[in-house]
Amino acid sequence: MELIGRIDWKEVFERSKHWSVQVAKQGIERFLKYKSEGKIKSDFITVRCASTPTGVYHIGHLNEIVRSYFIAKAIEMLGYKARVVFTIDDRDPQRGFPAIIVDKDGYMIEFPEEIRKEFEEKYDGFPVCNIPDPLKCHTTWTEHFLSVFLNEIKRLGISDNIRLEVYSPDQLYRTGEWDEGVKLTLENKEKIKEIYRDFKQHIREYAFSVICERCGRIGTTIVSEYDKEKEQVRYVCGGRHLKKKTVEGCGYEGYTGIRNGKIDWYVEWAWNWKYFETIIEPMGKDHWVSSWKISPKFAREVFNWEEPIPLFYDYFTIDGKKMSSSKGNVYSTTEILRISEPEILIYFYTKRPDTERDISLENFHLLVDEYDRFEEKVYKTLELLERGEIKIDDLLDHKKVSEIDLAEIDDLVVYYLSNHGKIKEKRPFRLPYYFAAIIGQVVIPRKYLERTDLPFYSVFDEDIDEILERIKNIVKNSYGIDIRGNELMRTFERCRKAGFWGIRYASDIYRISIVEGRVEIELSDNEREVIRNIMEVVKSSKYDYNELQTKIHSIIKEKTDPKNFYKKLYKIFIGKENGPKIASIILSIGKEKAIEILERYI
Repeated sequence: MELIGRIDWKEVFERSKHWSVQVAKQGIERFLKYKSEGKIKSDFITVRCASTPTGVYHIGHLNEIVRSYFIAKAIEMLGYKARVVFTIDDRDPQRGFPAIIVDKDGYMIEFPEEIRKEFEEKYDGFPVCNIPDPLKCHTTWTEHFLSVFLNEIKRLGISDNIRLEVYSPDQLYRTGEWDEGVKLTLENKEKIKEIYRDFKQHIREYAFSVICERCGRIGTTIVSEYDKEKEQVRYVCGGRHLKKKTVEGCGYEGYTGIRNGKIDWYVEWAWNWKYFETIIEPMGKDHWVSSWKISPKFAREVFNWEEPIPLFYDYFTIDGKKMSSSKGNVYSTTEILRISEPEILIYFYTKRPDTERDISLENFHLLVDEYDRFEEKVYKTLELLERGEIKIDDLLDHKKVSEIDLAEIDDLVVYYLSNHGKIKEKRPFRLPYYFAAIIGQVVIPRKYLERTDLPFYSVFDEDIDEILERIKNIVKNSYGIDIRGNELMRTFERCRKAGFWGIRYASDIYRISIVEGRVEIELSDNEREVIRNIMEVVKSSKYDYNELQTKIHSIIKEKTDPKNFYKKLYKIFIGKENGPKIASIILSIGKEKAIEILERYI
């Protein structure tokens, strides 16, 4: 049996205080209340999220889906049905075009300035669903970015482990599904204006925009009349202020049907809650401090629906700066999956959502190390629970947990969510990330370190048995562990991803290339003797990774000046004066190769 089966995971979730479980419990309580009142028809508790495909769906946007997934999964673990509704706000007007986009595979590329300017002149203010794909691999801008994002969600394992429903507002408007919401918005214009007056200075007559039938823009039109019988509105394409600039309209005036428009954002958000019977909704800081103050009033007073239970999450920053697609300061999910296993990226989102977090890919190895230590503690705890040596009650005793270094109840929930509940009986072997980075750069040809987000079999065009054998031997020599089958493949994949991290993002200390010839370097007789001593240690097969590192360091410290000699030793192996631990280099290239290199200098 692959999964640990004797632990009552439902009890673990029931007793957890993790934020996802707490919100799930609130959602269940409200769902049961609404059901008893006959207010909702669905048997599923709806966790809704949304995002507009104006450009790259970056790791900040991933907050919406992943946090919704955690809550929905917690609802399921507590014994109820859940669904995640994701609406792509594809009738929103485009407000400028980003400097960085993604290709069809999710790789970040520059949006050439001349094409970007052409798109701004032609399509600023257009509904995003009506803008063509600049790369011509999809029909529209929306299809391009959405297809990449949905593929990323699948690769993270989310769409295969929860009921995920994706909706296009453009389609809902066109087919008449949202006619009710549009009519309520138009008929309640005075109520809407009254609510707006408490928050805004410039208020339009109707909280509704239409797609201009001459120029195709939606961000420039202003509705002035509503004919209820004909279900039409009168409008003028006069121009509007969009994202710090005014987008000019074409001046056209005329009538159009109500299915050719969209409700303004603040009101439309409230309509979404009513239409989807939303119980819970995560939201970013930008909505929490602005829209959340207005939209609940529209929900209650226009649509007769209570606002959902909110989950506020704070921003991510990159190297201390706010993420911005327009400035190119973003990472796509695909880019992170080039250096990370999916469960580690998902784990990052389990942390407290109301705390701003900075992401530095140069220091990504620290997150991986944190996860590896966390996983080790979880498995130690699971094994004790399995054997009956501790009980779940013990994990609520913070003092006891700390004394014997156990995982807490919330940690078990985090691990369960990060791995979609697929918890193996034995802890997976995890090669330290920085060591995997060295092995990846030394053992795997560079051309195979470019598509590390994809399974190896879709990238490699030659036999990899030799590479796998080398990795297997490195692990055995370093840790005394004989890895085979899936465990060997997982280790190989980590070496690929960490190797790519080494050449793309890591600091110079982890970026290496083995010197093939002899470098010019001055060595004293004593230093040559130290090299001979190191060779003798390397020749011995009895030292594992830690022992080898300790032994070499002891020789250097005892017989020479470590500061100066290490610079020379690194130059001998990698052609520069600093690098990762010497043992990681020696074991990565193999003892025979290491001895061959050292012999050049004695």
